[in-house]
Amino acid sequence: MYGVSALEKGNEEVRQTLSQGLSSITRFALHNRQDDDSRRVLTELPALTEIKALVIHSRFLITSNLVNQFTPENICLECTILHGEGTEHPGYTQQLFKIACIAAYIIRSKSNIIVSQLEVATLPEEYVHQHLSQDVTMGYSFGLQDEGTNPFSQMGFGGQNNI
Repeated sequence: MYGVSALEKGNEEVRQTLSQGLSSITRFALHNRQDDDSRRVLTELPALTEIKALVIHSRFLITSNLVNQFTPENICLECTILHGEGTEHPGYTQQLFKIACIAAYIIRSKSNIIVSQLEVATLPEEYVHQHLSQDVTMGYSFGLQDEGTNPFSQMGFGGQNNI
């Protein structure tokens, strides 16, 4: 139904790897939310008795207008919870969740049924870190152009000669 197999039951290492990778900036593809996406980001799952399986579809930035948007706290996961006989839970279909509650559920039990549709990121980690550093520097310089009032220009960031 979802095009991928569930994580192997009993394999704690696979679960740990997935759980840790959820908050990595470079491990899995990370998307911007659509401007009209009004879904709330939930911080907890429903009662465990309601969860038959968890499907992780993709990762999104919660908000893209932060100076440093590439932090684990600004990443959410689009998930679907299956309940009953494996049907999609009407209140938790393609719902957004904070990483912490999903990561905790993944490692809570070696027998939880977890399906991950996450795409592995294709950019080398060095490339991403280089561009994240440039984005942060440019973010400061755009907000504070006057070297006289820019505290970062004295540290080599954001001055007119550094742009």
